[in-house]
Parts: sequence; structure tokens; C-alpha cells
Amino acid sequence: MTEARLSVTLPEYQTELAADQRTALRAATLLAAPIVVAFTLLDRASAPAWWLPLLGVRLIAAVALAGGGAAGAPVCRLAGHAGGVRGSP
Repeated sequence: MTEARLSVTLPEYQTELAADQRTALRAATLLAAPIVVAFTLLDRASAPAWWLPLLGVRLIAAVALAGGGAAGAPVCRLAGHAGGVRGSP
């Protein structure tokens, strides 16, 4: 008796890794953007004369983190290629 098996095609490791890395990076930057702006409260307490200019810098950084460029376009690419971090298998 032979068993019939279904052929299952899985994505390559590098393809799956790259997709997971992009998802993790996106989640991290979307989490970091409001946290950067929240640090303005510490600026106001520690440097009252400079908190407004620092707020502007933090808002620019938050927009860059949240992907303020073209819709869906990455602000930067890690390691210069979509295959992940250099030195990965």
C-alpha cells in the first residue's frame, strides 16, 4: 500500500526571513514614534528654554520613523538589500 501525499510548497527561508524582518521593523518604528515625542515632557522638565525646538526635532524624527515619505516607501534599507542583514545564512 502506498500513501498518496500532497505536495506542499513552502517559501524559501530567505524570503520568509525578509518578510518577517520587515514586519518587525515596521512594528518597532510605529511603536518608537510616539515614544520619541513623549520624551518632550522630560525635555520640558530638564531644559525648559529648549523644549520647543527639541519638540520640533522630535516631531520630525517621529514622522521619519512612522514612514513620512511616499506611501509605503521605506525611509531606509537595512544592509542595502532586501535579503536581510549581512552575514545571515
